[in-house]
Amino acid sequence: MFHAARQDLEIFYHMMGEVPAPIADTQVMAMACGFGDSASYETLCGKLANASVDKLSRFTDWAHRPLTDRQLSYALDDVIHLQVVYEKLKRKLESTGRMAWLADEMAILESPSTYQVDPLRAWQRLKTRSDKPRFLAVLREIAAWREREAQTGTCHAAAC
Repeated sequence: MFHAARQDLEIFYHMMGEVPAPIADTQVMAMACGFGDSASYETLCGKLANASVDKLSRFTDWAHRPLTDRQLSYALDDVIHLQVVYEKLKRKLESTGRMAWLADEMAILESPSTYQVDPLRAWQRLKTRSDKPRFLAVLREIAAWREREAQTGTCHAAAC
């Protein structure tokens, strides 16, 4: 069970060579329930679990040890309400006959091909406002370079 699982699943895939399954993504479930395309965990906790979640630590330095009490509280809050949110969303999907929608979306998230990025296509994940050929050519090359560096693990955080 995850909320907005894609990045976490990508890490699992690249570290373990496989995607854990079965999974449930509460953000996808919320979309199928009418909460919009990217309902936040904070919103779902408030509406479905009557809980308040402190999101101030989401951009913290998780590599720095020891973790602070605020970081630990944030990490706990980030999962403690997940079961309630999941159960309420699941009941709504079942009562509205939309569980099949969820199955299709989870199949995409569980597929290894979702996390196999061809460096030459990496630029397609970027949103641009320009369609100038020279700009797009440079963008394609930089995105391909960055993806190759990320895949080989030689990319340094400051550069990538």
